[in-house]
Amino acid sequence: MIKLIHKQWGNLTLYLFELPNKTTLEFLPGYGAGLNGLYIPTAKGTISIIEGYNELTDIEKEGKVRFLSTFLFPFPNRTQDGKYSHEGKQHQFPTNETARKNALHGMLHNKPFTVSGIFTDGEVGKIEMVYHEENPPHYYPFPFEVRIKWEFSVDGISCHTTVENTGTSNMPVGFGWHPYFKTGSTINNWKVCLPTGKEFLVDERMIPTGEKVQFDAFSKPGLFNDTHFDTGFELNIESKIVESSFEDTTCSLRIKVWQETGPGKFNYLQVYSPPARNMLAIEPMTCPANALQTGESLNLLAPGEIQQASFGIGWTLI
Repeated sequence: MIKLIHKQWGNLTLYLFELPNKTTLEFLPGYGAGLNGLYIPTAKGTISIIEGYNELTDIEKEGKVRFLSTFLFPFPNRTQDGKYSHEGKQHQFPTNETARKNALHGMLHNKPFTVSGIFTDGEVGKIEMVYHEENPPHYYPFPFEVRIKWEFSVDGISCHTTVENTGTSNMPVGFGWHPYFKTGSTINNWKVCLPTGKEFLVDERMIPTGEKVQFDAFSKPGLFNDTHFDTGFELNIESKIVESSFEDTTCSLRIKVWQETGPGKFNYLQVYSPPARNMLAIEPMTCPANALQTGESLNLLAPGEIQQASFGIGWTLI
C-alpha cells in the first residue's frame, strides 16, 4: 500500500507518497503545483532525481525565484519587455527578469493550488490540484481555471494539464513545466538523447530572432561532456509522444521524459544546463519563447473552451 505523509511548512503543506518499493514522491500544491521531489531506490542507494525546495526558508531565501518544477502559465520562458497585444489592446506583464527586462515564466509559479482529490490503490496513486482565478490581474485580464492531475506508480509519473477559459472573451494561452533533473553527479558524464527538431536562435536577451536551424546533435545517446544549452526547440512530430532521455551509469539509472504532441500539445522543448553542471532542465512547452508577442503556436481559447496536454517521467534501473 502507498503511505501518505503530510509535512507542514508554515502555511504550505508538502504531500509525500511512499510507494511499496520505497519510491517516494513529494508534491507542493500550495506553491505552483510543483513536483517537489522524486526519490528512486537503486542498488547504490536512494537517488533524488528532481531538484526541489528543502523547507519554507529555502523557497523564500534571498528573494530569488528559482521556478523549481512549477507550472508556467500563461506563457513559458520569456516575453520581451513583458508586453503583448491581444485583440487590439496592449498589456504589460511585470518584468521579473530584471537584467534582460523580460517577463519570465508567467504568473502561477508561486500560486496556491488546492488539492481536489487523492487516490491510492496498491502501487498506483494520483493527486489532483486546481487553481481558479476569478479576479485576474490587469496584465492578464482573463478568468481561467487550471487543473493538474499527477498519476504515479513504481516506475513512472504522468502529469495531465487542463486549462479552461471561464471568462466571456477570448484568452491567449501557452504553458509549460520547469523541472530540473539530477542524479548527484555531474551531467558531463550523462549519456543524453534529445528529439530532433529546429533550434531557435536567440539574441542577447534570450529572445528568438525568428531564425531556426536544424538540430539533431543528440538524436542518438551520447556523452553530454561540456555541452551547454539554454535553448528552445520546435520538435519534429512523427508520433503522438516524443521522448528525451539521459543515463547515468554511476548510479545505474536511466530516465526518460516524454511529452504529448499534436494540436495544442507540448510541441516545443527547452533544455537548460546551469553553470554548476549538477542538473539539467528539460522543459515541455506548448509554445516557444516570446509567443505571447509573436503568436507562434499560442492557443486562443474561446469562452468555455479547454486546452489539454500531458507529459511524464519514467525510470529504469540499468
